[in-house]
Amino acid sequence: MNSHKASRTFIYATLLTIPLYLVRLTVWEIPTNILEVVVLFSFLFSFWNKNINFDGRIYQQIKIYFWPVSILLVGLLLSSFLNPHYKTELGIIKGWFIIPLLFSWALLREIDSREKIEKALYCLYFGTFLVGLAGLFYLWSKHLTYDLRLQAFYLSPNYLAMFLAPGIFIGKYFLESNLKILFGHCYQRIKPGLFFSFFSLTTILISFYFTYSYATWISVIGSLFLLELIRSGKKIFKSKYFFTIILLFAIFISFQINQKKFHSFFVPGEKSSLTSRIAIWRSSIRILMDNAIVGIGSGNFQEKYLEYQKFFPPYPDWAVPQPHNLYLAFWLQGGILGIFGFLLLIYLWLKSLVKIFLKQKNGFQPLLSVILGIIFYTLIHGLVDTPYWKNDLSLIFWTIFALGIIIMREKNKNASQSQSIQSSLF
Repeated sequence: MNSHKASRTFIYATLLTIPLYLVRLTVWEIPTNILEVVVLFSFLFSFWNKNINFDGRIYQQIKIYFWPVSILLVGLLLSSFLNPHYKTELGIIKGWFIIPLLFSWALLREIDSREKIEKALYCLYFGTFLVGLAGLFYLWSKHLTYDLRLQAFYLSPNYLAMFLAPGIFIGKYFLESNLKILFGHCYQRIKPGLFFSFFSLTTILISFYFTYSYATWISVIGSLFLLELIRSGKKIFKSKYFFTIILLFAIFISFQINQKKFHSFFVPGEKSSLTSRIAIWRSSIRILMDNAIVGIGSGNFQEKYLEYQKFFPPYPDWAVPQPHNLYLAFWLQGGILGIFGFLLLIYLWLKSLVKIFLKQKNGFQPLLSVILGIIFYTLIHGLVDTPYWKNDLSLIFWTIFALGIIIMREKNKNASQSQSIQSSLF
């Protein structure tokens, strides 16, 4: 097995086994986990087949993102060294930034065609499906939280929902692809693929539903709506997808309208996830006002949150490791440089990807719907939660980020080949 093939094998294995970050171990007195070990093998096998010219071309393709990433990392490191517990903070930076960035570099080196992009997405999707399947087992055996929500082997139902959400966008893509083949009358070819696409997506959706994670539900629907708005523009009210999204939202309301959790959102003073988040955001903003420049360091929010209790009425919740807002999390844990680097990175990436997406005849538009959909979901959900600050979610984020760059590269390569053919003809 050559190094490229070995590296791709580890890449696909990583995407299949992301939940194995829960299996922790120590290597040379350095705490790590199975996921990080597999990522390092992916990177090392890719690096072993060193090609300076190829790496130089990759750098030219991604240099626009070099400074935002550098600013983000400098902010995180500076904030860590200027705050206590820097060893814990460096461990977080390693697991949630350095490891995912190494994996994204391996992706950029080894994934170089539409077929490999789809295979990478399929591996990520299959891993999500396995987690959804495990969720059905937990549901069947009634291993639920005290308020009858599904969390499987995760620490909370919200964490399970955040992991499953990207699978909905990927599953939708594969199901639509198989339906197109069906409508093309390739019946012998479609049967296994269509059955698995439908079964796996249904499995993920059932587990996703029973998390009762309203914020995640609404963020997925909001992302689908935003994608359709960008695609259709002023014609959105004529779009069949628009009415499908409205139907999904109506179903959400109809199934939950009689639930206690749903009613608690509208009862003043009633303890709910919303009132809890409002208390967390108020405390977070007060902490930010005192630490706006360098932040408080990664992993220190819980301690600061409890320290600032004296400025507020008793908190509804005391165990709060993150500020339940993606943007507050980056600012608090990376300082002004951290939030600036993150926002600049997202802006530059979206500017390029949306431009390609808007070209209706571009063959990569369905794939871009997946890539953009997951990032839009992350940004929307980030208004009320932190769908990044975990080992699995950060790796998914940088995987999708890298696959978006690879699509840009493949699109430019196809355009160059078309121009060469036209030049040779004339």
